Amino acid sequence: MPVFLLTDIEGSTRLWETFPAQMGRALARHDAILRREIEGHGGRVVKHTGDGVLAVFEGGRPLRCALEVQKALAGENWGEIREIR
Repeated sequence: MPVFLLTDIEGSTRLWETFPAQMGRALARHDAILRREIEGHGGRVVKHTGDGVLAVFEGGRPLRCALEVQKALAGENWGEIREIR
């Protein structure tokens, strides 16, 4: 049975309004982290939603992926933005 993982950046509208110049680069880094972790844990990105993704896992390790995404995002230096969750 497939397992779906949906992500969304918390407060992305506020972040875009406050840090318009920085958010483009931050979003690209965010997306690269998600793609790396999803594919590394046996999943695949089905749809990009602007500030998140829909991924599917046919087996794989979706829960471990979600934890690793959170750790990777928390460990990233986001500069003026401070954090992306």
